Amino acid sequence: MALAAITAFLPEAIGWRQDFHAHPELGFDLPRTSARVADLLRSFGCDQVVTGLGRSGVVAVIHGRGPGRGIGLRADMDALPIHEATGLRHASTMPGQMHACGHDGHTAIGLVAAKYLAGTRAFNGRAVMIFQPAEEDGGGARAMLADGLIDRFGIDEVYALHNIPGLAVGAFATRPGPIMAAADMFRITLTGRGGHAAQPHQALDTTMIAGHVLVALQTVVARNIDPLKPAVLTVSTVATDSSGACVIPQTVVLTGTTRSFEVAVQDVLESRLRSVAQGVAQAHGGQAEVWYLRDAPATVNAVEQTGYAVAVAEAISSQGSRLADPVMVAEDFSEMLNARPGAFMFIAMATARCCIIRAMSSTMPRFLTARRGWPEWSRRAADPSCGGRRFAQIMAQRRAVMPIKNRFAEMLPEIAGWRQDFHENPELLFDVHRTAAKVADLCRGFGCDEVTEGIGRTGVVVVIKGKTDTAGRVIGLRADMDALPIHEQTGVAYASKVPGKMHACGHDGHTSMLLGAAKYLAETRNFDGTAVLIFQPAEEGGGGGREMCEAGMMDRWGIQEVYGMHNMPGIPVGHFAIRPGAMMAAADQFEITVTGKGGHAAKPHDCIDTTVVAAHIIVAMQTIASRGVDPLKQVVVSVCTVATDSTAHNVIPQVVKMKGTARTMDFGVQDFVERRVKEIAEGTALALGAKAEVVYTRGYPVTMNTPENTDYAAEVARAVSGQVDADTAPLMGAEDFSFMLLERPGAYIFVGNGDTAMVHHPAYNFDDNVIPYGSSWYAGMVETRMPAA
Repeated sequence: MALAAITAFLPEAIGWRQDFHAHPELGFDLPRTSARVADLLRSFGCDQVVTGLGRSGVVAVIHGRGPGRGIGLRADMDALPIHEATGLRHASTMPGQMHACGHDGHTAIGLVAAKYLAGTRAFNGRAVMIFQPAEEDGGGARAMLADGLIDRFGIDEVYALHNIPGLAVGAFATRPGPIMAAADMFRITLTGRGGHAAQPHQALDTTMIAGHVLVALQTVVARNIDPLKPAVLTVSTVATDSSGACVIPQTVVLTGTTRSFEVAVQDVLESRLRSVAQGVAQAHGGQAEVWYLRDAPATVNAVEQTGYAVAVAEAISSQGSRLADPVMVAEDFSEMLNARPGAFMFIAMATARCCIIRAMSSTMPRFLTARRGWPEWSRRAADPSCGGRRFAQIMAQRRAVMPIKNRFAEMLPEIAGWRQDFHENPELLFDVHRTAAKVADLCRGFGCDEVTEGIGRTGVVVVIKGKTDTAGRVIGLRADMDALPIHEQTGVAYASKVPGKMHACGHDGHTSMLLGAAKYLAETRNFDGTAVLIFQPAEEGGGGGREMCEAGMMDRWGIQEVYGMHNMPGIPVGHFAIRPGAMMAAADQFEITVTGKGGHAAKPHDCIDTTVVAAHIIVAMQTIASRGVDPLKQVVVSVCTVATDSTAHNVIPQVVKMKGTARTMDFGVQDFVERRVKEIAEGTALALGAKAEVVYTRGYPVTMNTPENTDYAAEVARAVSGQVDADTAPLMGAEDFSFMLLERPGAYIFVGNGDTAMVHHPAYNFDDNVIPYGSSWYAGMVETRMPAA
């Protein structure tokens, strides 16, 4: 037959194939591939070459020597969104794109057949060569049919083949009737209420809901489908709408696929998927929106045409043809088989790996590592029996301070202008160059005695000397400058100009209030000693406070006490809240990397499904707080981000990574949580045949207010506003001002931000009416702790 003649084309065909492999293209976006295919077909002398069918498909017609039937032969051209790890000389030149399913080979095979048929014309009728785009997810066959493929070119029968690893080269395999499954796609959008990971009681945690949905979905196949009827339901990607370990996401999106051979089974899969997702979400107070698409129908070979295909295969190959088992993989050639009778054939390619398996690489983010040593004074402050001087004692030893709020009220328009400028131009973590430069320039303009930039990488330290310095006292005041990776939804006129970045925690307000205090203190100098103003980067997860301390800030400027402030929604504007001892929690961070065995979503029995393992871990970790810790001791464990290493709906991921945070107020509980996170993750993964690697990092320590300094801070707040809750409840949020409190005694206080969205929320906004109170408190701490001689 034609085998010997076609073999002569092999070197040329290999060149085409390797060229396509080196230049993969995805979906319908195949300009280079389609153009090359069309140019080659024209060079072969095909009678008609049509491009752009089904957006980017190519069809060539080759007439035989006489009239006859129209036979369609299909090859697919598109690649997959996979990063190649073969090391071949002709490996993909496009990062993240790869011919990982052999479509480059299918296309080259179709081109060789076209060249042979155009050169010999040893047949009657028409050969219609179909080069299809978007077989991988895009519905390219459906698009070509919609453009009139069948009728326009008079196709009576249609055939296709696909490479398959595992058999000897040259062997074929097929079967009459169903050979590949129907593939439906779904997307489940789970919506809860986002918020700070340390305050889950104020949020509806969508990662928890997603975990329950993932687990519950396993019952659809296990309990709702007749065991004699094949079905697969796979969740392939999990995506949260937050990227930080400290943000409970507002939305989690699950995408995946179901596989079956019968319409009745498809109906059950779709119905139960909707019920499970919506029911579980409702049970936890959230919402589930389900999008479900009947994508590719089952690939069903016509009996007669399968016989023809087998006869040809046995005639050309010494390996012959084998009866294939049905597979749960889908193929959109099924759309063409719905339009015309035909057959789909597998051709072997020896021991190559399955087209979906690929090598993976991973990188571990660097997390904070907190120091565990506590100064002696800090241990005493944590002991309730050493509460320090009480309010009455302090009042007896301190002269009264008059409020200075009116001066800052006069400065409000100017300070608010700085604040709104910072808000429009948010910067993240240590990358606060514009913010720090403006802070430094303003402070120089105020006439401050010393302005030093680059402390703790991008921090700014400002020194203002009082009229006198008889006692040699030095007080540190700290504000944070960085924003959050959140897309703003406030609609204010001065909203963020940087997509995906927002001052969603009020650090723009803190910085501006301390700048207001700097201007006032530089003008009045009404104190005896030195005020050191600390403008800190990277409070939001970067450990900027630690960096500034490790840069020697405390010793370099001789800071003896340090104070910080944070706005708090829910507390009325002008009110303050503080407590001695533990004010905010320790924040530890963890990353759990679950490694299984990736593969095609239609063949879960060949895989170890990491999405299922991750779901079990998420659910099991909730028992740490609910069953493992004394209810009287505070603990929060939140999984905040889940990411799969695949982006395709039909790939079971090799790796799932989860990031989260644990919050505690007690060293013993902190130790217990670290141990249980590791035990649960590692044990659950082991039980399900996977592996879990846990990186647990002690992050921000407990924010521990020294009782004596807490009393000082509360009294200044009373002088400013008269409204102070001096025994407010502690918060499970964390604050890296705690690093400064490890170095020096001091206190951290909240100032009310009124009835606004909670911090870390896209609708949060700092209320400029808070500025006079905050600036007054900062300045008041200096004038009170270092009264003028």
